[in-house]
Order: sequence, then C-alpha cells, then structure tokens
Amino acid sequence: MGAGWHPGRHLFAAPAWNLLAVDADPARPDAAVERGVADAGLVGRAGRLDALPDAGFDAVLYRLVLHHVAYAEPLAPVLAEAARLLRPGGVLVAIEPNLWHPVGLGLALANRLGLAVRIHGTPDDVPLSPRRLGAEARRAGLRPELHAVTYAWRRLPPRLQGALHPLERFGSRPGARALGHTLLLVAGRS
Repeated sequence: MGAGWHPGRHLFAAPAWNLLAVDADPARPDAAVERGVADAGLVGRAGRLDALPDAGFDAVLYRLVLHHVAYAEPLAPVLAEAARLLRPGGVLVAIEPNLWHPVGLGLALANRLGLAVRIHGTPDDVPLSPRRLGAEARRAGLRPELHAVTYAWRRLPPRLQGALHPLERFGSRPGARALGHTLLLVAGRS
C-alpha cells in the first residue's frame, strides 16, 4: 500500500508487487492506476483506513506523507494503523524531511514565525526528527531503523548540491544518518 501522490511503483516494481494507491484527493488514486504506477486505488486518509484488512499488506509506504499529517493530527494513529495493516514480517517504509538538517530547521522556524506560506507556499510541511520517527514507530509496536537518503536538498543551487554530494556515502552510519536532509524509516513488524 502506498499513500500519497507518488505511491511507490519505482520502489515496489510490478509484477512482483501488487500496489494499492491511497490518497485523500478523490482523483489521485484512479490517476495513479491510469498512469500505471498502481494496480488499484482507494480514496482514504492515513490513519483512517478501517476498510482495509488487518495483516493484509507486506509493505506500507508513506512517501512524504507523515510530515503533512503531523501538521493536522498526531502521528500515533497513522503508525498504529500501518502496524495493523502489515503482515508479520512486513515493513513500514517512510521517507520524510528531517528536522535536524539545516533546511528542516529553517522550515520549522518559518512555520513557527508564521512565514511558511510566504516562504515555501504551504503551512503543512512539518519536518520530523529522527528521534520522533523512531519513537512513534516503537510505540506502534514496530522495530525502527533510520537512514539518511540525501544530505542535499533539491532546491539548493547545483554547485552547493555538488559540494554536499560526498556526504551521501555516510547515509547509514550511526550519528551521520540523523543529519541527512531526507530520512528513510524502515520499521518492521514481528
């Protein structure tokens, strides 16, 4: 199951994976199926997918979803739902912006000062800390593992992105992984 506009076909390739796209926007699940990036679609919201079966999925993907959820409501019900949906041995995969990265800190400051819409166009981007992601996953009964996907940010000038590129090799090393721009949470269910 993939939630959000990019349900994750590039991560869970067909035909090995049957992908269900979930989005609150009624047009997006069908559009994902039409574009061939999902096998089926469902209109719904993370944390409110009661119609889906318990232990019915090998993987639940939240790709740039949780930092929007965190703006409006607690993350606990969303992660508890992911744990409910996962089969034993299944995995939650979440990709989120990191609060501890300088860009994440700047975004959080813009949000706090009420400048978010003026600076980046939306008030609902809430970067998440590695500590919070791990703690929320553990509370849901999952075994979290955190990695940094990138240290640069796609909106940085190309020269600065190039200068930061050598840091990418530190993505999974303890200490360094908590400082990446984009975090990867892989949380398994026993």
